[in-house]
Parts: sequence; C-alpha cells; structure tokens
Amino acid sequence: MEFSDGQDPYTRDDFKTEIEEAITRLEKANDVAQEAVSFHLARASGLFFSRFGTMDEFMMASEDVKMGYIEELNQREDEYAETDRFASYAFALFKMWVGTVIECDRELMVLFVERLGPFMNRGEKLILELLDEEENENTH
Repeated sequence: MEFSDGQDPYTRDDFKTEIEEAITRLEKANDVAQEAVSFHLARASGLFFSRFGTMDEFMMASEDVKMGYIEELNQREDEYAETDRFASYAFALFKMWVGTVIECDRELMVLFVERLGPFMNRGEKLILELLDEEENENTH
C-alpha cells in the first residue's frame, strides 16, 4: 500500500489522522450505532481469519493477494454504503486495519487493538448471542 500516487501526497500521518478520526467517531456514536458497527467489525474479522488463518499467513501471501483483498474490502464497503451504513463503516475501519498490517506499522496496529478491541469484543459477544439464540430455536 503506497501512501502517495505521485500527484496527491498522502502521508502516513494523514493515514494515522484518518484512522484516529474514524475511531473517535465510533467512540462518540450512540449505543445502537456502536453495536451495529461492532457486530460488523467482528464479522469482517471472522471472514479474514477464516480465509487467511493468521495475520502471519496473510503477510506471507503475495502482494497481488493482499491488494486483491483490499479491493474486496473496498467493494464490500461500497456495496454496504447503499444498504447498511454501519456495515460500510465497519468494513472501512477493518480495511484500514488491514492496511496497517500490510505496511507492518506496529504503532498503528497497536492503536487499532487498543481502541477497537472493546468494539471487537462487543461484536463477538453479539455474534455468539445470536448463534446461541439460533441454536435454542433449532432445539426447541
């Protein structure tokens, strides 16, 4: 992932600011928005790990695979933008995290873990609750 296209320099500091602003918006959102974004963040994470196994396996993938995955996240973000703004926002945040992984930017990766960790945990709990409800409905 290159921060500059030669015409409009986009620096690492710009990317960091964009990440911080996006996370701050989520932190200031109401509970319903936070829950919805948290759910979709956990979904995006689950899809990533079911596909790649680990971050290390993702990092060992070719640049084409990594950039292809970023493009897939762009497509999901765009598709959801028309139907589910919370899902779109979650996939945008997740895409930023993937960008930090690709760049091996430890500082920004830690920023994501520290600030988005509570939302990821919340989303995972929501998913588990839904699975439990579904299982209970199927057994009764």
